[in-house]
Amino acid sequence: MRAHDGSGRTQPTEQPWNRGGFANNLVQRVPVLCPGRA
Repeated sequence: MRAHDGSGRTQPTEQPWNRGGFANNLVQRVPVLCPGRA
């Protein structure tokens, strides 16, 4: 799920590289495992 603002803009999935990693507002992928579920 991506966050969005009041104007309907969503979080970016890619960002131009910058040396300090500043302004990182990207979507973060997090794997989720559910034991016992197919």
